[in-house]
Amino acid sequence: MNRTFFFIIVGILLVGCQDQLAIRETLQPDDLATKAGEFSVQIDEPYVFLAQKDFKAFTDIIGLENRFAACEVPETTLKAMTTDALVRSVLNYPMNFIYSAYDNPFDVVDLIMKNSALHRELIGRSDAAEVLLLHFAQADIDQDNRDSVFNRDDARLTYSNEMFFEYLLASHRIPGLAIKENKETLQSIAKQKLASRLENPKAFSELSLAPLRSLADEPVGGTRTSSTWTWYTPLGHSLTVEARDEMTDYESMMITLAYTDDYPTVPVHGMASNRYNGHGYAWLINDLPYGTSNPATIYNSWLERYIYGVFQLGRFWDNDFYDTGSSSDYEKLYYSSADHSAILYDSNASTVISKWGNGPLMEHTIANCPYSTYNLQYFTIRTSPAYYAQGSISGLTQVMPYTPHAYSFPAYRGITSWTWSAQNLTSGTSSYTLNPSSTAPSCTFSCHESGTYKLIFEGKYNNNTIVHKELTITCL
Repeated sequence: MNRTFFFIIVGILLVGCQDQLAIRETLQPDDLATKAGEFSVQIDEPYVFLAQKDFKAFTDIIGLENRFAACEVPETTLKAMTTDALVRSVLNYPMNFIYSAYDNPFDVVDLIMKNSALHRELIGRSDAAEVLLLHFAQADIDQDNRDSVFNRDDARLTYSNEMFFEYLLASHRIPGLAIKENKETLQSIAKQKLASRLENPKAFSELSLAPLRSLADEPVGGTRTSSTWTWYTPLGHSLTVEARDEMTDYESMMITLAYTDDYPTVPVHGMASNRYNGHGYAWLINDLPYGTSNPATIYNSWLERYIYGVFQLGRFWDNDFYDTGSSSDYEKLYYSSADHSAILYDSNASTVISKWGNGPLMEHTIANCPYSTYNLQYFTIRTSPAYYAQGSISGLTQVMPYTPHAYSFPAYRGITSWTWSAQNLTSGTSSYTLNPSSTAPSCTFSCHESGTYKLIFEGKYNNNTIVHKELTITCL
């Protein structure tokens, strides 16, 4: 098919198609096969991946990089495939489902592009945009397919495969989609799909509408952020947390099934949810061990590692409650190359528990997950003072003799006990009265003679001093 004939079809789509059914009737599979004429090729069938030939063998593979390697297509095969065969292979690529395991699905598009020669070959084809548009017009979610991670055919896609397909198209990775005619066709198809999903709110929330809204050049709805609220680290550094709209039961089921299919030995501790992510679960919902009171709610805890360009995850361990640990001694685990966090679950079984993006809450070994284990960072509860911790002793710094004054330190969650002490820096004698409170990090202090005094606060957790603060007081 030459470009002239293609744009004749485009015109038919834009002028005559009022719904998605009309698009599918206009663009038939035979149209796709003719694209093979542009290349000297022999293969017009999609590649059959290991996951399709032996699904158990594929799911037995541990490690993200190893799974990507199992999905690689030989270069000679790629060069011999028609563009249509490449697209059909991309639609059934076994790693499509991990788009929901990351806070930003477009990061997964980049990740797959980096690890898949199939995708790189496709976007390098001069007719990639045209063939992708033809398939996009025909394809839709097969809502009856709840048993398999693979498509029944090239038009009826699993939920995860259709969603990844839409994010791929919206990623600006396909050069030909920027051409005016192609862009208009893409918008037209997206708007019709969007209208169809809007008619079924019980199945599709804004989560499923977001990529289509992007393709249709419409504002993205509340799936990203419906509101924000402020939370604090155990030692008082502020955090901006998002409260997001929840997905539908159908979306939750389809996303959860994708992970239970692909990780059959990994126990599920919670269904897929758009209300909280991996960072929210690891650092907010479980930000203190041993049952310490924590008002953070699981339903409003989506925590981005960066906010306004600032690495806010670092606020948990930069002069705060956590310190550098090791693979044999840690409470929290940060997958720094994958933007993911986990907490230690069972040290004997070497398992962690983590929330996979807006996917389910999973108990897994460190490597048996859709995240790279390159440059893991381990964190444990600190046992030494964070001298530059947030906060300071509040109270007067110039006082009169024999006059009691109140002093206090902020009641941070990470501090469960405390001690107060004082020193007379002028004479060295204990010429003062110090009365600590047993119910709050506060005290009263009065000096008995003129001079300079030092008031010392030590905040403790598990009897370890984790905050040390001093205040110099002049007695007139």
